[in-house]
Amino acid sequence: MVQNKITAKMKKILLTLVGIISLSACNDVIFEEDLASSSPKDNFEYLWRECDEKYSFFELKEIDWDEVYNRYEPRITEDMSRVELFNTLGEMLRELKDDHTNLFSRFNVSFFGVSNVSLSTFSVLFCMFR
Repeated sequence: MVQNKITAKMKKILLTLVGIISLSACNDVIFEEDLASSSPKDNFEYLWRECDEKYSFFELKEIDWDEVYNRYEPRITEDMSRVELFNTLGEMLRELKDDHTNLFSRFNVSFFGVSNVSLSTFSVLFCMFR
């Protein structure tokens, strides 16, 4: 009887340990690597690549995304301000001509058809069309 209780307890402990190890191993699969960077070039490359891999209407809209890259990449410099970077990335995204593709920052919002909208203006627009 005592032996069965010890064996049952050991099984629970073993299963708990296996579960913890399994879940911690999934961390790399479930969560993306933290790609935060203050480098304008890294941010440009990341945004362009995400669009390239995930945006599905290039062919339908006849957008040559590689050509967009070739036009915008030379404009990205390591010494540009975050406002300049934001404006350039917003311009690049507007090439998609898509109302559902927006760029948000703590200091600005960029979406198709509108450039350089302050957050306070965006808040008013959001409240009006809610």
